[in-house]
Amino acid sequence: MNNFEIKKDGLYINGAKVTAYRNLKIESDIDNVTKLQITLYGQLHGIDDVGTYNFRNPDL
Repeated sequence: MNNFEIKKDGLYINGAKVTAYRNLKIESDIDNVTKLQITLYGQLHGIDDVGTYNFRNPDL
């Protein structure tokens, strides 16, 4: 299970500060488990830099 923290300087997930997020929705229930929905923005390695890969020739 992940550990979410809201501190004075921002949001942390598993001890790492999360930046560049846009939407944050928090739902808590009586079982002391919180659902966190977050929209993150960034560059995804392997998708946003797809020009560096050649999918026609596999690395096998």
